[in-house]
Amino acid sequence: MRIGIVGLSFSGKSSLFNNMINSKTDNNRINSIGITKVPDIRIKKLKNVFHPKKTTYSELEFIDFKESMSTLKDYFIPRHLIQEIQKVDQLMIVIRAFTNDSVPHELKTVDHIRDLKTIMFELAFADIELIEKRIERLINDKKGLKSVGQKRIDEMINSLKSIQQELEKGVLIKDIKLSTIQKEAIKDTFFISKLPLSIVINSSDDNSDLLNDTLNSIEKITPENVTIINSMLEEELNQLDEKEQEEYRKDYKLGESAINKITDIAYKSSQLISFMTVGEDEVRSWSIQNGTNAVNSASKIHSDIKKGFIRAEVINYNDFIGIGSLVESKKLGKLKQESKEYIVQDGDIINFLFSV
Repeated sequence: MRIGIVGLSFSGKSSLFNNMINSKTDNNRINSIGITKVPDIRIKKLKNVFHPKKTTYSELEFIDFKESMSTLKDYFIPRHLIQEIQKVDQLMIVIRAFTNDSVPHELKTVDHIRDLKTIMFELAFADIELIEKRIERLINDKKGLKSVGQKRIDEMINSLKSIQQELEKGVLIKDIKLSTIQKEAIKDTFFISKLPLSIVINSSDDNSDLLNDTLNSIEKITPENVTIINSMLEEELNQLDEKEQEEYRKDYKLGESAINKITDIAYKSSQLISFMTVGEDEVRSWSIQNGTNAVNSASKIHSDIKKGFIRAEVINYNDFIGIGSLVESKKLGKLKQESKEYIVQDGDIINFLFSV
C-alpha cells in the first residue's frame, strides 16, 4: 500500500517520513519514497516458537511529497501535486500542533483545528474542478445520441451536480452516500476525496490532558483515524538502539513509538488486517483487506495457490500462542479446516493446501 504524506509548510511531514523509514530525506528527488516494515509483536513471538530461517514483516510504502500545501499560493494544492496524490492508496495528513519560533507557521499562529479544517475543505474543493471537467465530457458525449441516451446523460450530469454541492460544503466524496447513478457518473474519474485518510497531529506537548482534549476536538470535526506524535522526540529516540528506546519509553511513560501508532492508523483507515504463515523456513505476515476470503488471501502468496486451492488449515494467533504447537492445536481441535469462502480474520495463522 502506498501512503502519501501531505501537510502545510513546516508541519513536520518530512520529519514524520524520516521517523517512519529511520533515514534522512533525499532532497535530490522530486518526492522521497521509503519502505516501512510494519511492527507486529505476534511475528516476534511466532519467531521464538518456530525459529525460522527467515522472518518477514508486512510493509508499507510512504511518499513524502516535496511540494507542500500552502495558503500563500495561488493553488492551495498545486495541480501537479494532485496528479501525484492520485497515484497513492491513502493520504496521511500531518497537522502542526507545536510552537517553534525558529520555524514560524505560515499563518503566524499555531492552530491545529484551523489547519485541519482548511486541509479537509481543500481536499473536497480540489475535486470540484474534476467534477466540472467530467460534466463537460458528458455534455460532449450527449451530442448525436438518441433521446434515451440523452436522458441518461442528463441524469448523470444532475447526479454530478448534486455531488458538487456537497463538495462545496467541504464534504468528502468518501463521506457521501452515493446512489447507483452517482457511482456510475464518477467511476471513470479518480477523485482525491475518495481516498482513505489518516491524521497525524505533530505535537511537542506531552501533557496527557491537553492531548486528550486535542483528540476530542478533532473527533467533532472528522471521523478519520487520528494519532498524536512528537516527531522531534522520535527523531532523537531513533538515534538509540532498540533496547535503549524501550527503556526510555518505559521510564518516561511515552507509550508506543511513532512507527507503531502510524502504521496502526494507516491499517485502520484502509481497513487492512494481517494473517500469518509459519514454519521452519519462514514466519511471515501478509496484509489483506478486511473481509477477504481464504482463496483470495491465498493469491497474496502465489497465484498457483489460489488456482489449486483445496482448503485452509486455520488457527487464530490468540488460540495458538496459548498452546504453542500446531500438532497440539490439531489434537485439541483448534486447527480448523476451512473452505475457500472462509473470511480470514486478523491474526489468523494459515496453512493453504493446494494442488497444481
